[in-house]
Amino acid sequence: MGDVTPGEREAVRASEDVIRRNVESGIQFANSTRKMVLELSNMFDILQKNVMNMKAEQDQIRLQLTNLQQQFYARGTTSYADGDKE
Repeated sequence: MGDVTPGEREAVRASEDVIRRNVESGIQFANSTRKMVLELSNMFDILQKNVMNMKAEQDQIRLQLTNLQQQFYARGTTSYADGDKE
């Protein structure tokens, strides 16, 4: 049982090399994936902040529009509805 032929020894060595390369590839893939997820997370945070800023701007514009509509309609709309021009 203790007798290992040179051919078997080479096969074991080749198998160990393949396993080592596969493990190294797995580690490299995990590291690159982790880096990519971190970058995407940062990009998402920036995008979310931009969306919140746009929502705040939209709310301000709606408030301005509401104020303008109140000023416009406070004068009355009967002449406008009748087609008269002021």
